[in-house]
Amino acid sequence: MRTPKRAGPAASFGAPPDAGQLRRAAEALAGCEAANLRLAAEVARLEGAAAGWQALAESCGLVAFACDPQGVIGWLTPAAVAILPGAGPGQRLAEATCRLDGIDLAAEARQVLDRGAPTERRVTAHDGTEAWLMRLLPHAARPGEAAAAGVVASFVHAGQPAQDALQATLIEELNHRIRNTAQVVLSVASSTRRHAASLDDFGRSFTGRIVAMGRTQDMVAQSGRAGVPLRDLVRRQLEPYASDPASLVIEGPPVQLTAKAAFALDLVLHELATNAAKHGALSAVGGQVRLAWAEAPAPEGPGLVLHWIETGGPPVAPRPARRGFGSELIERQVRYGLGGAVALEFAATGLRAELVLPPGVMPDAAGGAAASRA
Repeated sequence: MRTPKRAGPAASFGAPPDAGQLRRAAEALAGCEAANLRLAAEVARLEGAAAGWQALAESCGLVAFACDPQGVIGWLTPAAVAILPGAGPGQRLAEATCRLDGIDLAAEARQVLDRGAPTERRVTAHDGTEAWLMRLLPHAARPGEAAAAGVVASFVHAGQPAQDALQATLIEELNHRIRNTAQVVLSVASSTRRHAASLDDFGRSFTGRIVAMGRTQDMVAQSGRAGVPLRDLVRRQLEPYASDPASLVIEGPPVQLTAKAAFALDLVLHELATNAAKHGALSAVGGQVRLAWAEAPAPEGPGLVLHWIETGGPPVAPRPARRGFGSELIERQVRYGLGGAVALEFAATGLRAELVLPPGVMPDAAGGAAASRA
């Protein structure tokens, strides 16, 4: 029986490569290395482009995201939290929290894919504070492909509806107040001129009335839409004429006035106070003015009744035959300006006035009156 010969090294590995094979292998390796370098450079370029795109999206506040045909989010910009708070890549649109009112983004994206056409419309947040122009666009995986690989959604800020409406209301109210103020100033100027004894008398009287209106305007601006506190209005108007704090007695519950009522009542109080300082209780030592008010219940809402009572001043002459400008202004402001009623009594002990203001001179609960009375 023969023993088989053991194979030598040449039989196991074959003949050694010749120089040509080594050269070709080296060239192939060099080609691979070059390809790797090109690939690394392309990856670096793409990463740089992605970083630049991300920086651009963050700096300009772009609100956008993309999803695949199954409604899974592929990417989204940082500002997309305005629409999808807390959402991230890999999450399904149907499961993400959406701030849009009445909008199902997953269903919207599905319709865009089914139609193969973009859609665009205005959408708002649930609370109505923000609005966007929403655009959903089908996109292909590669240029030229007909089949859509997903949907890209972008949102352009379109304003703040609630704030825009409020601003328009405030501008309209400001214009209305300016027109009313101009009419009052013209009326006061005309009436003061008719009753003035001289140019100096006109200047003093007219200036005092305009200054009173300016003080009220400051209070209206400071109080905003909540209303003007009646007690603050009374003190600001009367205290400059009282040399002795005991000469003023102010009584009444906390009450807020509308801007219109505050302007009218401030002019009335100015006339009463200047008359008391010139001829009435505030012109004499020991004289006193008592101003009290109370709400007057009515079916259509509460009104307001104010009583002005002077005591301790000089004797009061009977009602003059010719009505002066002060009486005329008081009646015009209360009766015709606010729709209320005025009763003036020239009692021997001092002037008395009853001012009845109708419902509507105090802001309603929705306007903030209830909160301001607390």
